[in-house]
Amino acid sequence: MKSIHFSILQSKIVNLKSKIRSMYNIDEFISDPGKLSALSQAIQNPGSVGFLLSAKIKLTPRCNLRCRMCGFWRLGAQPELDSQRLSAIIAEMGRMGVRKIHFSGGEPLLRPDLTALLEQCRRLKIRANITTNGTLITKETARRLIKCGARGVSVSIDGPNPKTHDGIRGVSGSFKAAAKGIEQLASARENLARNASRMKIRVNTVIQRQNFAALPRIAALAGELGADEMQPMPVDSKHQANRLKKSEIKDFNLCVAPEFKIAREKYGFSADHLIIYPFGQTKQDIQHSVNGDYALGYYRKNLCHAPWLHLFISWDGHVFPCCMTRSRVASLGDVSSTTVSDIFSGERYSILRRKFIQRRYSYCEKCDNFLKENNSLRAALEKLKIINHKSIS
Repeated sequence: MKSIHFSILQSKIVNLKSKIRSMYNIDEFISDPGKLSALSQAIQNPGSVGFLLSAKIKLTPRCNLRCRMCGFWRLGAQPELDSQRLSAIIAEMGRMGVRKIHFSGGEPLLRPDLTALLEQCRRLKIRANITTNGTLITKETARRLIKCGARGVSVSIDGPNPKTHDGIRGVSGSFKAAAKGIEQLASARENLARNASRMKIRVNTVIQRQNFAALPRIAALAGELGADEMQPMPVDSKHQANRLKKSEIKDFNLCVAPEFKIAREKYGFSADHLIIYPFGQTKQDIQHSVNGDYALGYYRKNLCHAPWLHLFISWDGHVFPCCMTRSRVASLGDVSSTTVSDIFSGERYSILRRKFIQRRYSYCEKCDNFLKENNSLRAALEKLKIINHKSIS
């Protein structure tokens, strides 16, 4: 492990740390005035469609773990899109201009067709990422993920030791298996040098009352195992028993966050303020977080652009604008029997876009997934209006 860590640390010192790639590849999109202008017109004209830049596909609700903050594994047997239909969906999205697909679950490695889907994305020049609990990543699995073109693998680690992690993930031995999985990925990447710069390894940590004080140690663990980034994510708002209380958030900001920043900087991870202080620092922001409103009030005044740029496909084929809206809004269509294009440009999607413009939904307040992307888009679109205004005058 030490030789792997030294090599990876060297590359981080050279590159310092590449920014976390956004869900939508927004920087590239914003740099194209034509697309930005078209998006502005699409928002102003509810009949327009937008640009499908990215998609998330939840391949299965099945999982080999029993996480306390997740209900998917409790669902039992569920219908899932088959390999042939998924392949056709990916091919269609490639023709539509999708440049990134995120595969998740449940546990996506329980799908034997995952590597074939990743290979298809590579052929279509679509960036493919997966989120996994890491316990099923063997030496051979790691090599296959790299060879088939996975551009990013996010592994869930919720504690610095078996006691904390296994307690949250519900299965004894899951910490050891996940840590070994990350090491296998780092080792395989090192040995397959041509692909080494292509696949990024990220550790995801769900911040909750059981582990928030250990975040600096989890960041250090991620760095030692060979991860390129470590992403903290406050536990879903509906899990009230696991959410931090106001006193715990204050303790986090005062005592944990400074150590967290030091650990992140040591391993070349992003020191973005929103990552170091995910609950905010002002009295108002902290109260938002206590209520599970992790957008910190952003969407009370600002628009989420996800319905114009992104979609979410559930394991049964039903489509939603994002994972936060799954089960909170009616399905916008079913890709098992309808094309992605017909759904994305269809009447249900248009109605939802109009609703997003007219009002702000409470569930949007609970989402921090696209804050940076939405803020960048908002700033670019506001600048575009100024430019357009000047050109008219």
